[in-house]
This record gives sequence, C-alpha cells and structure tokens, in this order.
Amino acid sequence: MIKYAEIRTAMVSGLWDHMDIPIILANHNSPKPDYPFGRYTFTTPQQGFYPRGGVYSVEDEGEMLDYKRKDEGRMVLSLTFCSEDSTEAHEKALQASEWFAWKGYFYLKEKGIIIVRVEAMTNRDTLIVDDYERRIGFDVQIRVDSDSMKEIESIEEVEINEGE
Repeated sequence: MIKYAEIRTAMVSGLWDHMDIPIILANHNSPKPDYPFGRYTFTTPQQGFYPRGGVYSVEDEGEMLDYKRKDEGRMVLSLTFCSEDSTEAHEKALQASEWFAWKGYFYLKEKGIIIVRVEAMTNRDTLIVDDYERRIGFDVQIRVDSDSMKEIESIEEVEINEGE
C-alpha cells in the first residue's frame, strides 16, 4: 500500500521540478514564499468504500494464513496557484494542469498513483488587507491501491466427538 507521505512527496516534488516554483502545504503558519507559488491540500484524504467491495485472497504460510484484501483508495488533491498578477496565476495553474495530463501522469503512474480526473479551474482570489492575492486552482482525483492483511492461525485438525 502506498502511504500518504509517499503520495504527497511524489506529487509535490514532481510539480516543483516541472514548474520550478515552491509548492507548499495550504493552511499552515510558515512564512509565505515569494510569488508565484502553489498551495496544496488533500480535501478528500480517503473517499468512502464498500467493505465487501474489495478482492480477498488467502495464502497458506504453514501454521498461519495470510488473509488479504485489495481495494482502490481514492483521494482528491486541491491545488491553488498564487500571484500578485492574475495572468501569472492562471499560467501557473495551466502549466500544472498540463503536467497532470501528460508528463505527470506517467511519472505518477510509475509510483502507483493513477490520475483519475483533473477538474475545471476556478478563480480563488482572496482579499488580503488592502489588496487581492490572485489565485487560480483546480482539483485532481487520484487512485492508489489499498491493501490490507491479517494473519490468522490455520486449523490443522478438528476433533469430532460423536455422541456428545
């Protein structure tokens, strides 16, 4: 199973390398970098699932049985690109969107992360004191394998007492 930290690192470092601008965690207290920069947050860290919807398998390991469940985990990543200039914010959002559609798609696929859908871009401008910070953003739906395993003791013999 791919861990959240691996997903975050792959997406953020891939975007940062492609765009050559900082991509920072949204809603934190660290100082804001110089413009332009991107912000990310996982708005949906785990979408719902059907408990019996996964694929189950059992492997015999001698005294123990490995009971495995394989499913697809889905997440939604929200990206916002910030600038003092609306054109620059829009260009950075377009650059990121194109990355997910082509180079990023294959880069992330190699790491077990599948891009399901890139949503429409929206204006996310905000007023900061007396001036606006120009923001354009979009969401990305991703899919990763979600595996879980439980070891259970195998039953070698069963005694049947007749008449009891």
